[in-house]
This record gives sequence, C-alpha cells and structure tokens, in this order.
Amino acid sequence: MSLPARGGALWLPLLVVVVGLQACGGGGGGGAPSTPPVVGPPPPPAPSALSYASPQSYTVGTAITSLDPIVTGTVASYSVAPALPAGLALDASTGRISGTPTAAERERAYTVTASNATGNTTFALTLSVAGERATSDRADEKPGRQVHVMYVLTSDAPDDKLDQFGTLEGSVRSWNSWFATQTGGKELRLDTHSGVSSTSRSSGSRRPTRK
Repeated sequence: MSLPARGGALWLPLLVVVVGLQACGGGGGGGAPSTPPVVGPPPPPAPSALSYASPQSYTVGTAITSLDPIVTGTVASYSVAPALPAGLALDASTGRISGTPTAAERERAYTVTASNATGNTTFALTLSVAGERATSDRADEKPGRQVHVMYVLTSDAPDDKLDQFGTLEGSVRSWNSWFATQTGGKELRLDTHSGVSSTSRSSGSRRPTRK
C-alpha cells in the first residue's frame, strides 16, 4: 500500500498497543496471607471408675491404715461429702484418707468426688467408727456387798459391738432409777462401755459382753 509523501517524507501509520498488567505476588499493594490460629491439645477426658476399699470399720483412738483411691484418668482434685468422721481427713490432691478417729460414728456412706476441667466421677465410701473398747471392768473401790450387772449379747444382736452407741447404758440408767426407788435411795454405779464412769454410786457395776 502506497502512502502520499508530504514534503518529500514518507509517513507510515503507528500502531500503539497498550497491555494491562495485573499486580501479583510481590507487586505493591498486595496483602500478606493471614496466620492460622494456634490450637493447643484437647483437655483430658473426665476421670472415671473411682473406687476405694469399702466398707471400713474403725475404732476411736486407733490410727487407720490409709485409704488410697483407684481411678482411671487424670484427676485435678478430690472432695468428700458429708465431712468424714472426726479425726479423719481427705487429701484434696491425692485422694488419700488418713488419720485417727476421735469420736464414734454410725455406719454411713460418704461420697468422694474426683474432678478435672472436663468432668468428675464419684464413689460412695462406707465407714463406721466404734467407741474405744474397754479391756476389763473398772476396779471396785466400794467396800461391802455389790451387785454386778452383765449384759450378754448374741452374735446376731442388733447392737453387736458392745453398746458403742450407749443403747444398753440408757436402759441401765432407767433400771438404776427404779432400783433407787425400791431400795430407799441405793443406786448402781454405771461403768460405761468406753471405760468412762459416771458418778460413783453405792454399789454395783456393769460391763456389756458378747456371747
């Protein structure tokens, strides 16, 4: 194709191509990728299968053999309800029960709970504490004739632990009142099961025994 000459010069058309470039990668204005959150290990599962050797019977004044729990899983702390018999304590970190009972306590269940952040498990621990046993009757310091009262308990009696809760002593007190009335004021001396005596009376003593 011929083009007209202007002033002796030849003119050619100029094609200008504009190419758009998109910024990418390290180009200016690009945002940095976000950092994923740090996720820690999951919490441990709740403890399970808590148990102790149960039931247990103790005696006032005698230190117990420590009781240690058996449990599956991780335990953060232990607790118990209601409170253990006087003189016994639960270690909140280990679950160990130890001590020396200081007062008689009827048999009952104590709920021990083992816990962590996820949950807990419980166990009903059965305990009882008997009064301190007297090994012999109290020495007789009263001269003259005396009346000795002896209770004989069969092995299947409801209170087969030698009157640890004072049931028989209560009946002797009632009898004592009747005896004083019948004898013009004479009374029996009550020697309690624990070995602690009431006010000395004119004659007699009693110590429950088991057949």
